[in-house]
Amino acid sequence: MKREIRSNYRLILTPDLRDAFPRGDHEAALLQLSDMCAAIRRHVDNVAQVKVEFDTRSVCSFCGYDWEEVTAADLSSHPDDYEGHVLGEPMCCDQAATEFRASLKETAR
Repeated sequence: MKREIRSNYRLILTPDLRDAFPRGDHEAALLQLSDMCAAIRRHVDNVAQVKVEFDTRSVCSFCGYDWEEVTAADLSSHPDDYEGHVLGEPMCCDQAATEFRASLKETAR
């Protein structure tokens, strides 16, 4: 018979930071969250740990789409689809690809 054992209990807190500071201000968010952690430690009993965690997503600074690069697997499994592209080249827009190729030329000097 199946028996479930519960462990590793935790409380997940999702702060509402929408109006706290300008959107995209990572340093301001970290400061506000650190202040919240300190307040939790001061005012809540039986707290073993409070830490700040966040998700990170890479996007193109030109077009705003998710950052995707040509991988070795792409080049080996679909060589015709990636003809003329190089390893690590961004695939989202021409501006990003142009900047990437320019940086390759700079490092080759």
